[in-house]
Amino acid sequence: MRSVFFIILLLSACGTKTKAMPYAELTPTEKARIALDAKDFPTAITLYKEAVAANPADYESYRFLSAAYAEVGGFDILKAVSGSLGKASTSLIDSISAFLPADPTDDQIEAMHLATETLLSLPEEQRSNVHPEIPSASSGAQQLQFYQAAYSIIYLKK
Repeated sequence: MRSVFFIILLLSACGTKTKAMPYAELTPTEKARIALDAKDFPTAITLYKEAVAANPADYESYRFLSAAYAEVGGFDILKAVSGSLGKASTSLIDSISAFLPADPTDDQIEAMHLATETLLSLPEEQRSNVHPEIPSASSGAQQLQFYQAAYSIIYLKK
């Protein structure tokens, strides 16, 4: 008898209305990464700037903010690194030039400048090859070197 009552109680609790809880709201950093992946750079820049302002010690947000600026400047570091940058037949300058606009606008030059300045605003140990104890420091240093080279080249093209 008790088991029948328990089954009836369970069935009555299974109404047609959903009792599921909604997913948690995405964090600003998650929203920024989605915008960056979708190539919505203005949104990504705004959200990463907010993330940096809210948590200045979130050094990963600086690197993604810098990447968004570089994309606005016409430089996709992932394409550059996976493209011709490793080929021995071209110079580094020629390789990076291949991934930059041929006739850059002032806005693109400024975006590359902001990409570089964003990484330079990181503490030095966060963008240095001499701190192996910091997992992302050497990749931050490489990213900065690429953006500095790209900024120089795009500036000279103008």
